[in-house]
Amino acid sequence: MTINGYGNSIYTSYVAKNSNNTQETRHVTQKADLAKSEELDQIQKSGGFVNTMAELSLGEKALYDEFISNGESEAAQGLLLIGMSRIGMKDQQIQLPNGDIFDPINTEVTSKNVRNLFKYAFIGNDGHTDHVFDTLALALDKRNK
Repeated sequence: MTINGYGNSIYTSYVAKNSNNTQETRHVTQKADLAKSEELDQIQKSGGFVNTMAELSLGEKALYDEFISNGESEAAQGLLLIGMSRIGMKDQQIQLPNGDIFDPINTEVTSKNVRNLFKYAFIGNDGHTDHVFDTLALALDKRNK
């Protein structure tokens, strides 16, 4: 599974041709494999990709950047999935398999909400999305200690 194109050869080619901050440079200067929120937002908009960054608050974007800077790219990917869960959801709610209902746009990103709500808005058969959300929840727990 790819999240916002990461791992997708079309996306990778686009970034290589259109980004002035290559992955190698990014890794050296920011100790990160993924783009910071501002760069990713620009890439998503100009490349016609799903713009999950547009669905995150300024605080959530800052948290994404913090995770990227700390080398916690899987936690950052969890935030991208949260952004994806919000696309087209204005005034709508998600009903989870256990019957719980929540509004992804107005639900705060906390470790509890990641574990109990956002994680179950996605279904994957390879365990990757569960792992990404578990990693995000752990990173939020660690950050709040």
